[in-house]
Amino acid sequence: MSFLFKLFRPLAYVSLPVIFIRTVAMSSPKGRYYCRLGLYLGCLTAIATWGAVVAAAMSIVGRRFDVNYVIARAFYALSSRVLGIKVEVEGEEYLEMKPAVFMSNHQSMLDILFVARTMPTRTSMMSKSSLRFTPLGPFMVMSGAVFIDRGNNARAVRSLEAAGELMKAKQIGIWMYPEGTRHSSQVPDMLPLKKGGFHLAIQAGIPIVPVVTENYWRIYHKDVFESGVVKIRVLPPVPTTGLTANDVSELATKVRNQMMDALVDISVKVPSEKTSASTSSLREIPSAGEVARDPLPSIPITSSGPSLSPTPSPGPSDRDARTPAPSETSPAVDQGLASARQSSTTSLASSSNGVRTASENGTETEEDEGMASAAYPENTLASFEAAIRDGAEGIESDVHVSLDDVVVMFHDPDLSRTTNSTGQIKERNWHGENGMEHVRTVKEPHQAIPTFAETIALLMKPENQHVKFNVDVKVQNDPDRLFSLMHQIISAQPEWETALAPRLLLGLWHPRFLTFAKARMPYCDRSYLGNSPDLARKYFWDDCCTMSMSFASMAGKDGEGFRRDCRKAGKKLMIWTVNKPEQMMEVARWGADVIITDVTQTWLDMRNNLSTDYEKIGGKYGRIFLWTALRYYTPYQQGIEYLTQRYLESIAGPFKNATTEPLPAAAVTIESRA
Repeated sequence: MSFLFKLFRPLAYVSLPVIFIRTVAMSSPKGRYYCRLGLYLGCLTAIATWGAVVAAAMSIVGRRFDVNYVIARAFYALSSRVLGIKVEVEGEEYLEMKPAVFMSNHQSMLDILFVARTMPTRTSMMSKSSLRFTPLGPFMVMSGAVFIDRGNNARAVRSLEAAGELMKAKQIGIWMYPEGTRHSSQVPDMLPLKKGGFHLAIQAGIPIVPVVTENYWRIYHKDVFESGVVKIRVLPPVPTTGLTANDVSELATKVRNQMMDALVDISVKVPSEKTSASTSSLREIPSAGEVARDPLPSIPITSSGPSLSPTPSPGPSDRDARTPAPSETSPAVDQGLASARQSSTTSLASSSNGVRTASENGTETEEDEGMASAAYPENTLASFEAAIRDGAEGIESDVHVSLDDVVVMFHDPDLSRTTNSTGQIKERNWHGENGMEHVRTVKEPHQAIPTFAETIALLMKPENQHVKFNVDVKVQNDPDRLFSLMHQIISAQPEWETALAPRLLLGLWHPRFLTFAKARMPYCDRSYLGNSPDLARKYFWDDCCTMSMSFASMAGKDGEGFRRDCRKAGKKLMIWTVNKPEQMMEVARWGADVIITDVTQTWLDMRNNLSTDYEKIGGKYGRIFLWTALRYYTPYQQGIEYLTQRYLESIAGPFKNATTEPLPAAAVTIESRA
């Protein structure tokens, strides 16, 4: 008997957790939800731990593209039995298509279970590049994941091109969620599809295979987690042969329509007394009075500024629009600029009653959550036009003057980074056999460098009369010469004083340029462009209606005070360059007037979601990142501010001398709008 007692006592102790879990699960639906969720996450952890070893082994023997298949099937085998969830797949034969881009709808974290059942052999995942440096990164590398740098369009495009070549060479597939984020509702519904996967498929000339998981709200949503059968339908491949970047929008619409039809067809109808999120009316983003703002974390720091370059360094983007989030007090939020360096801008205020403007151009992946458009090279007329078509409320670009007095729109002072030519713009002629008018971008489709005159002509078109233009004035220019030439172009337009001048904003880094802007172009609004609240107050406060500040410089205690001062003084606040969703949400909490971003569609999507449920969306994005990055700490930020000022002064002279510098006679006679 004592032997049996010794044998069964450990078993009894081991069974206690099982009995406890079962008791809790039987106590209430919520208890059942949390118990089953714990089991699901436990299975995920166990398989992930085992999978790390498997991935390493398979990578060594040259089978890394099958890692996802092996681990996925193992996870499904375990989790489906533990949770009592069975998956039925229709059209499974289409999963054998290689190479192909597999696109699936995205409802919740439970999708991991369903992709585990359908993951084909020799298929990798697409992911944002930042995950490469997380604990999950080594596993993803070993499983052949394709990483996209959503913060840099040029690198993102190169990543997509390389991915397409790899897929064709190795005959592999890529799995992605083109909605860009999870979307769950009681009725079958999908978000608009982002364009990155479609650009990848078209560039590589490979088909798209839609994979549709039925709406499983009935078995999984908040406080509900049940067993059941879930249907998945794999649709026939959609060919992309012969298509170009201009067909992306139509292709995305076609694929989404097919997926929606299948989703409605295979989903079990769930009766509901509530109006679904997809059919409920959209409301405006709440005002400050309606939403309680979280106070900025009282961290003993100030955020850091941008790089040492006198301008922000976003890559190209045709779709950089942004929408105003609710303000901390109640500043008047207008249709200000929200610009990406090369192209688009939208204000923080939600227009059209919160209805999102669909994007028509751009390279966005489901993982990068809305990478800015990469269909056209940065700072080109094509990119400006695409941004405006996408619903941008403004564009932004940089100006330089050529040796023969042509004002050129180009980010860098040197041609070498993005064109097939070299040399400083100020040392090159625009006209002539070797003039810059013949220079083309390295990136396809090869585009000419636009001039300021061409950009103004674009803005003067009847359909573009609403578009604003933020002109980033480079310190490498001679301010008197630059502003005089710009005025000649502006004043040549019909009714320019009312139809054009009010839409222009001069972004100034150095107070020397402020003096000439006031004298040569007094009709244009001016903004301080930089990363130093102290310099903004000392040199620009009285003469600039807008403060265009780096995100890092506004993220700490000093930034909080500066934001408060801007509200009290009635000055607009523009924040750059805001590419990550958590940063966008933080700027929304601040109540800034404008977000400057390279990823327009990400912000448009967030603005739309904020319009429908501000508290829910805001709750998804924490503020831990403010504590975990060195650039948000005061000493680092102060160092960046110091180095940036030294850099600017090395080119344009000391700040303190700018206000006493005598103003030369104007090259043209200009009368103030006032």
